[in-house]
Amino acid sequence: MSPSCNIINSRRLVELKSGGSIVIVIEVIEIAPNKAGLFLERFKLSWIAFNPESPDQRVLMDAHSPFGLHYHINDGAQVPVKVSNLQECLKLFETLVINQFGELEEKIYEDVYF
Repeated sequence: MSPSCNIINSRRLVELKSGGSIVIVIEVIEIAPNKAGLFLERFKLSWIAFNPESPDQRVLMDAHSPFGLHYHINDGAQVPVKVSNLQECLKLFETLVINQFGELEEKIYEDVYF
């Protein structure tokens, strides 16, 4: 098995259309680069969006054993997610972020390619 590889490790400030900003952290680790099949068999991810002035206001989406892909809003319960690829997952994350914080000045996923 090939060693894992951190393919995306991004942290940036994103402006909200209503004013203010949030921090977006996106980390994707390829854990099985030669494995075909579902993307969660190949990748581990940890994505978070939070208000820097109140970090407990956040959206967290991650995928790891034994829970699989899920998200949390603030300190809420894990909500399981089923998607078929990383782009779908990133679009869902952006939707959750917009629902939590409001419209963004830019897309989260526009400059992220898999």
